[in-house]
Formats: sequence, structure tokens, C-alpha cells
Amino acid sequence: NIRLVDSVGHNRDFITFPRHTQALREAVVSGGWDVVFIDSFFSHLDEKVNTSKPTEVRRAVRPLIDVAHETGVTIIGIRHLTKGGGQASGRGYGSAEFRNLCRSELLVAEHPNQDLHPGLVVITLGKSNLSADRQQSVGFRLRSVDLNDDDGNPTSVAAVDWETVSWISPSDLLDQL
Repeated sequence: NIRLVDSVGHNRDFITFPRHTQALREAVVSGGWDVVFIDSFFSHLDEKVNTSKPTEVRRAVRPLIDVAHETGVTIIGIRHLTKGGGQASGRGYGSAEFRNLCRSELLVAEHPNQDLHPGLVVITLGKSNLSADRQQSVGFRLRSVDLNDDDGNPTSVAAVDWETVSWISPSDLLDQL
């Protein structure tokens, strides 16, 4: 079951954090949710949060960390990368504190050698407080599959074909951007 929640309350306010943290906690508990995706994370921060100041980032993110610890839900914040060069660890928008606060950081981009691996998207580990294993990255390709929906109408959906690929460092993955 997947649910899109883009507003809360009687006024249908756009969800922002930390303002709506309690509403998220209640939804997680009542819905029995296991995973929450916040896409894009920056779009869902209160407008008063200065994303370049580490102390403000901590104040905004800490309540979400508490929700995760209290309920057991996994919260995945999607953060876009800057186009400029530099180390992979510094390529995300906003303060480095976003990266520092997370347990794991996954980087997703096209395989750096599209000539040999056309259409292959790679997921590689940028940071992990949970595992030191960096021996492999994971790759996938999307393909279209035709089927009938619940009402018997023909439709197309994306299917994922997974592949194991040798370790690709975050720098290798991001050098192409």
C-alpha cells in the first residue's frame, strides 16, 4: 500500500517540518507505516529554516529522527545534488549537516560508462553508520510491462531489472553530473 500525503489539517496545509512532525507521527502510528519518503526534502522544510546553517538544520531534522526512533519507521529524505565539482560528500544542497545526521546516504545516477552499460542506473553507498561493506553497488534498468489494472483495463507499468555491479565510488558516479 502506497499513500501520497501532501497536506494536513482542515486547511489542507502543505506538509512542512518541523511544524507538522506530530501529524507525521500520528499518520505513521495509525497507518502502520514502515517507510516514509520525503521528496524533495528541501521542499518540505518550514520556510524559516535556513538550510545552510547547521544548527537550524539540526533543529528541523531532530524531530523527524525522534519519530523514526519512537515508531520504528524508516524516513528517507530525497536531496538533490549540485552540478558543480568537488568531493561527493559535499555535493548535496544545503548544509553538510543533512548528510551528517543521516545513518546512510545512497547516491543514484546513471552508470558512468553508458557506452558499455546503456540505461543502467547505479545505486552506491555514499555514507553508512550501519555497514562498512562497500564491495558492490547495485544497478537497475526500467522496462515497460503491459498488464490489466484492477478494472481489467490495459495499462503499462515500469518493471525493475536489478543487476549487481562492481563497486562504483560516489566520486566516479558524480563526476558525470
